[in-house]
Amino acid sequence: MKTAPRREDIMQNQADETTRPAGRVDTPWMTIHQVALYLSVSPGTVRNWVSQRRVPFARRGRVVRFHRNRIDRWLDSASSLERRRMKRSKGAANEVKPPPLADP
Repeated sequence: MKTAPRREDIMQNQADETTRPAGRVDTPWMTIHQVALYLSVSPGTVRNWVSQRRVPFARRGRVVRFHRNRIDRWLDSASSLERRRMKRSKGAANEVKPPPLADP
């Protein structure tokens, strides 16, 4: 069974595949296509998230960029929120509910 590649591996492979002019410094800023690869979603999904302001981004005119550290923090906060939701739903499932009152 093939496992999904890690985000770090995806970004490293992409960096290896692109050629950069000499002296150019690697940047933490990603394009829509790069962040889509990083998150394993389609670019259209990322565009929807931007329009809904669900993902952290920076815009300069019509150019949209994503900072890798902010995306990582966003993922961490989203996963901790999901863990809290799961704990609450498990607690609600284990909670004993009183039987409904009979109609007179």
